[in-house]
Amino acid sequence: MSRQAERLFELIEQMRWQGLTVIGCSFGGAIAMLLAAADARASGRIQSLVLSAPVNPWSDFGQGRIRLLSTALGGYFLRAALPISQPFHRIALRRMYGDPTRLPPDALEGYRASILRPGRAQNVLTALRNWQKDLESLRQIIPQLKIPTLLIWGTRDKAVDPRSAEALRRDLPNAQLKLITGAGHLPFEEVPEEFNRVVMEFLASQDP
Repeated sequence: MSRQAERLFELIEQMRWQGLTVIGCSFGGAIAMLLAAADARASGRIQSLVLSAPVNPWSDFGQGRIRLLSTALGGYFLRAALPISQPFHRIALRRMYGDPTRLPPDALEGYRASILRPGRAQNVLTALRNWQKDLESLRQIIPQLKIPTLLIWGTRDKAVDPRSAEALRRDLPNAQLKLITGAGHLPFEEVPEEFNRVVMEFLASQDP
């Protein structure tokens, strides 16, 4: 997470963008928070955040799997299993939806291409082996993020615990939380009209 946040920060600095709103989901939401913290210490180019079920220190979902896959044996298993994991992709993606019947017909192929791309296993292992360190970094920087932040969570999220949403909101100095009833981990795909409405209302409220 930290390294990806550093790379994005370097890009923003090079492009000299101003008045940015950064939107991140899940793992990307954690990266967005680390990015915003680095930006706040530097030039203040980011003015707000939209975080959809961001990975955070208060969610315990999947911690056992993360610890297992972080080991040498777990890494061997991941490298061996990922190339032949295709039969399980639909099951895993359906689990990301509060209502699996909402899964778009073409969504699976897009996610599958990402999962099976060269180097994916090593990317995942690197992230998992730095997971606890990055979570501790998040715990330290979250109270420092004073820019307006919108948190969006599906109430049926099985990837990042919805119960962690309120703890995160409390620690963010300038955050609001919107729950989308019945949605899972990918509300921007599952209920895009509602997700977009919530985001646009937040962005409109930030206009001077």
